[in-house]
Amino acid sequence: MQVRSETARVLITVKASPQPSAKYGDTVCVAGIRVDGGRAEWIRLYPLAFRWMGVEQQFKKFDLIDVEVRRETKDSRPESYRPDIDSIKIVRHLDDWKDRQPYMERVERTSTCALSAAAAKHHDAPSLGMVGSAVPFPASRGRCRSFTSR
Repeated sequence: MQVRSETARVLITVKASPQPSAKYGDTVCVAGIRVDGGRAEWIRLYPLAFRWMGVEQQFKKFDLIDVEVRRETKDSRPESYRPDIDSIKIVRHLDDWKDRQPYMERVERTSTCALSAAAAKHHDAPSLGMVGSAVPFPASRGRCRSFTSR
């Protein structure tokens, strides 16, 4: 079965450190908020051989990009997509919070406890989420069964 590609507009919010991979070479995993078509949902882009990408495609954190993506069939997490590196187009950089806020405030909030609990029950549960703290950190200890101070 052929997985169809689609164009995604993504606000890049996370860029992991490069990791050597026997299969893909020196790659990074990138996450962001997919905002095309009225969406506001997390997307993971992997693999990206960032070091070997052309200068015109090397986006930064808080860049808004357009990229052709395909669902990643070997990764059951719903937010995982394989990008077509040659299709990456940087739309613009959102340097100020006031420029990013309209995108960020539309994303559903969650907690690390909720993400962990869902992953323990379902292999295809989301693994990315916007987590905020309603209480200062020391007061939140013990509220999540998986929490450890180590």
